[in-house]
Order: sequence, then structure tokens, then C-alpha cells
Amino acid sequence: MQRLDIETLEQLIEWRTQQQLSPARPRRDAVALRILGRLATEPVLTADSVATAHGVSNVAAHKALTQLGDAGVLSRNTDHKGRVVCWSADQHLALVALTERSNRVGGADTTGRTPPRGPDAPDRSIVGNLRGD
Repeated sequence: MQRLDIETLEQLIEWRTQQQLSPARPRRDAVALRILGRLATEPVLTADSVATAHGVSNVAAHKALTQLGDAGVLSRNTDHKGRVVCWSADQHLALVALTERSNRVGGADTTGRTPPRGPDAPDRSIVGNLRGD
């Protein structure tokens, strides 16, 4: 999980560099960094949940979520009318799915065997892109 958190931070910094945003690395107190720090425990977010959890306005929360979405860290989840309902960290969710899959067989290594009732392992080449985006 720590390696994934580092990779998502690097992804955000790379995107900010490409967009010529200054500074490329967000300030320590930036809302986007606070969101990144909690993706392991909160992989599905809304502007309201971010605003409440971090004590910022809905506008600031939405701006941070949009920035992380544009950087490819979060995915937008929309309703049938195309309105954004929530944002999700698909790579973090996929890691949780792999962990749950492992736990279904007692926490043992699943490399050599398939869990009796667990789902198939996600294709590692599309982890983080599970919706076909």
C-alpha cells in the first residue's frame, strides 16, 4: 500500500509538471495531498466527504478531487444523467480486492491455487483501469 501511495504522489507531481503548475509538488497542507494520504482507508470519496473530513469548503474539495481525477489518480463515477456521484481510487480498491481474495483461503499464498469461492484475480495490466477507461 505504501508503494502505491508513493506512485500516486509521483503521478500527481508528474501531471502538475506537465500542466506547468507551480509548484509541481503541492504544498504540505494542500487538500490533494491530504486526500492522497487517506486513500488506503477512504478509496471512495465525494466533495462533501472530503470537505467534512479535511475542514475545507466544498469548492476546495471539488477542486482537489478534479485535479486528482485529471492526473489519473481518481476515477469519476457518474449517475445515469452523467453527473459525478463520487470519485474512486481504483488502484487502491483493486489492492483491497486482492487482499480479500487472499483472505478467503485463510491468508495463505494464492499463487499456486485458486480460492474456492473467491473472485478471479484482477488482470495486473488493467489495475486502476477496471472500467475500461
